Amino acid sequence: SKLDNTSITMIEAELPAMTVPEYIATELAKYPESFALKVTLEARETSFGNAESAYKITYTYKYGEYDYQSMQIFALYKSRFYIFTYNASTAAYTVDDSYYSNYLEKIEEVITNVQFVDKVDGAQDAPEFTKDSDGYSLVSDKDLAGFEVYIPATYKLDWASAMVSATRDGGANITVSEATDTNVDDNGYWKTRFEQLERIGARVNYEVDKDGKLGGKEGVQLGDGLDAVSIEYSYELFGKSYSVYQVLIVDGWNGYVFTFTANSADYDELLPEAKTILYKLNF
Repeated sequence: SKLDNTSITMIEAELPAMTVPEYIATELAKYPESFALKVTLEARETSFGNAESAYKITYTYKYGEYDYQSMQIFALYKSRFYIFTYNASTAAYTVDDSYYSNYLEKIEEVITNVQFVDKVDGAQDAPEFTKDSDGYSLVSDKDLAGFEVYIPATYKLDWASAMVSATRDGGANITVSEATDTNVDDNGYWKTRFEQLERIGARVNYEVDKDGKLGGKEGVQLGDGLDAVSIEYSYELFGKSYSVYQVLIVDGWNGYVFTFTANSADYDELLPEAKTILYKLNF
């Protein structure tokens, strides 16, 4: 929703090497204590469109100052595994309903109408992308996203709508999107970013100057009429270390963010290619 933080997502995930209830318990155990997670409906069998089997749970949690409720359905179809998540605030929407309860009827319609189909090899050819002189493919629609993104053959497009995401072998990822918090300067933007990472249990490492202010920022030249500043930082999460190169871009009244994330061991080797993708952005 563009009006509040209500959302639904559905992803295909790796089939777990355990029962679905065991998998759910393992995943819930990863939530940091600061989330104050409380299960309101233990995992139970449910229906989910035409899935062969499915389990449903609901739980509440805190994210900073805010309280949310989530419904998750873990579904199996033809040895494929899917996770559906409905997430909404528990704040009052009306006198009688929270945001979460207000949308439940619509969510149930979504759940009822999910239809799984068999995958067929070669049923749909890969899309043909326009390429530039270096062989980089144009993967975004400027009218929809506000920018054009070109990626090399080493990256695979995850999705392209208002936000573009592409991933390299090994997990390195690039995203480009409109900035969601434009009422702050770059220091405020990154402070919020670091706080968000810390809320999910990450340990963030970044430069601070002698006055205790955010350091390590550099201006980036992207073209006439564009103001851009970059920062590099790293974080540790679930025992893995990631490094990030992030650029805030201002084009008139619009703000955008380019983010390159990689395993810290691969970061230095892959950063030049990521910067090439950055320099090819067209607004």
